[in-house]
Order: sequence, then C-alpha cells, then structure tokens
Amino acid sequence: MPHAEPFVMIDEMLSVEQNKAVSSFKISENNLMLDRQELNEGGLVENIAQTFAVKAGFQNISRGLAPQVGYVAMIKKLKVYSLVPVGETIITEIIVKTEKPTFVIGEGVTYWKDIIIVSCELMIFINDEKSSDEE
Repeated sequence: MPHAEPFVMIDEMLSVEQNKAVSSFKISENNLMLDRQELNEGGLVENIAQTFAVKAGFQNISRGLAPQVGYVAMIKKLKVYSLVPVGETIITEIIVKTEKPTFVIGEGVTYWKDIIIVSCELMIFINDEKSSDEE
C-alpha cells in the first residue's frame, strides 16, 4: 500500500507495539474520499488499512528491513456506524491477530469523539518480491 499525497489517510502514529498500533487523522476539505463533506466508507477503511501498513513499516525499519508493499486482500465484518465531517479528527486502533510472512490478519476500530464509528477485520497480502529498484 504505497501512500503519497493526496492519498494519505494518517497524520500521526500515536503508538506502535508488537501487535497493536494507534493512529490519528484530521479530515481535510481536499481529501479525495469525501462525500457531502464527510469522510466516506472507503476513506474510513483506507485509514484502517494504512494504520496496518505504517505499523508494519515501523517494525520492518526497526529490524533493519525495507518496508514492503501490501494489498488489502479481504475486508470482513465491516460495520460503519457514522461518517465524520471535514475538520474532525479520528483515532484508529488496530490489533494484529495473525502475522505470517505473506499476510497479516487483524481488527481495526476507529473512534470519533470516543465513539466507535467503524470496525472491521482485514487481511493484508504482503508482496515479498523485490522491485526492480532494489535489484
């Protein structure tokens, strides 16, 4: 999951632990994932996926490894309770349930004003092939 402007859905990693991470994200008016001035369902799921990706990147860097490219392979048990308006900040917590060399399975929960607004399970496929730049 390469993340670059204008498709960055995380502002700050608040904590990164072995099987858990927490991120924050303030929704800006120029976000590509807005519908009627609210972050849409796709943006909420993308925020969770990027929290998984940044956590994995932090861990790889701490191990002296390069960050790997990952792809959302499965979204399960998705529940969206509310969308969030422009200008507000969301907090996303992810918990890794299973981690293998080629995939990660975990749960994500996003909060707005201490209320759960979205939850889901994700499977992230990890592409372990080296890019032509690395060879």
